[in-house]
Amino acid sequence: MAKEQIIKIDNFNVNALEEIKGKEVLIETVVKENPFIKITDNKTYEEGKKSRTALRTCRTDLEKEEKALISAVKSKITDPIKNIYSGFKNSITPFEDKQQEEVKNWEDIKEKERLVKLRLEEERKQKHRDNIDLFFNHNKEIIENLSFEKLPHGIVYKIGEQEFSKETFEEFADVFEAKIEVLEFQLADKTKILQEKEDIRLENERLENERKENERKEKIKINIDYLYTTWIDLISTMNFSDIEFITEKFNSEEQPECDEFKEVYDTKRVVLARMLESKSNLLTSIENQRLEQERIDKEKADLEISAKELEVEKERFNKVKIPEPTFKGIIIEEKSPYEIKVNTRIEQLVSLGLNFDFDSSYIGFNFIIDVLDIKTYDDTKWDKLITQIEEIKSKQIISEPQVNEMEVVASEIVSGNTEEVVVIHEVEFEETIELTFVEKRQKLIDWASSATEEQLDNLLKQIL
Repeated sequence: MAKEQIIKIDNFNVNALEEIKGKEVLIETVVKENPFIKITDNKTYEEGKKSRTALRTCRTDLEKEEKALISAVKSKITDPIKNIYSGFKNSITPFEDKQQEEVKNWEDIKEKERLVKLRLEEERKQKHRDNIDLFFNHNKEIIENLSFEKLPHGIVYKIGEQEFSKETFEEFADVFEAKIEVLEFQLADKTKILQEKEDIRLENERLENERKENERKEKIKINIDYLYTTWIDLISTMNFSDIEFITEKFNSEEQPECDEFKEVYDTKRVVLARMLESKSNLLTSIENQRLEQERIDKEKADLEISAKELEVEKERFNKVKIPEPTFKGIIIEEKSPYEIKVNTRIEQLVSLGLNFDFDSSYIGFNFIIDVLDIKTYDDTKWDKLITQIEEIKSKQIISEPQVNEMEVVASEIVSGNTEEVVVIHEVEFEETIELTFVEKRQKLIDWASSATEEQLDNLLKQIL
């Protein structure tokens, strides 16, 4: 029995195959016999086609041989090798599978342990994430719902029984600190917004209180002014028969709520009281003058009647032819000394250039002189007044009166004797405008109604 020859794959040489030997020489020969031909005409075209056909035939023959050789190698070498190695694998596979099963069982145990460990680790990390989210969302909600009354406010580090600190979050400490920074920024922003809103609220409240306070003050001032102008009108239009009723009403009037304007009210009340007293005295004086005039007229009438009776008696005596006695008669003066004095004073005023106006007044040279003044001034006071008028006239201040802003320097009341008289009303005059007493008085009331508090104070200082 011949010894089997052992062949190693490493020693296998493809070029040693009989089918392959001589192919390189064949190829060289075909290439040499069919060189490249440049086609320039039909002849070279036919030659080029023949050369190409020879080269293509050589190539296709080589491809056919290749397929035949590969098929032979597969049937003679590849397939037998596969069959042999398939037997080898089938022999060892049961042992491998048994061991692999054991290895896999162990790997499954370890994988489960790894997965459990991984799950526990992930749960640990997720717990940190959840706690950070809980901490963040809890504080965020508190900040969003924060009101100014709860300021100042800080970050809450305890929720229920759970406390939060950087150390409890291990490797997530940086994440926890980043969330704290965000919350602190949100808290600072919210605090700023709440403070701004509170400042706006307080400012609106201050403005509202200021508006209400101004309304309150204005209401009081309007009420005081209304009472003042109402009483001025009552006093200005008062008649002698109204004195008792109006005086009683004035004295019994309850004081309105004045608060801080009580001094203003009291001042105006004093002015009104003086005006009422002055007007009452004026009306009383006029009434007394009227009664006195009635008495004088009655006495005069009585004297006239007596004179007539004497004439009748004289005629009766003449008829009875009684010797006529020496009869001096009764001398009746046409005017009393009082009337002569008044007429003389009026002539003085007229001669100085004052005109009769203002219902019962003589005006001129910044003076308004009531007829009552003419009747009631004593000689000293009258001479002083005439001197003042003459001094002004000598300075050629001659202008007809028109009230300028109605700045009246009110009356001078002489007290301490029976001459209680008001009466030099000094006013600033400009152009000539004819006004009645009622019109001038109304202008004064209109001015007082629209005057500022400072103007009224200045007027009161001059009056008082």
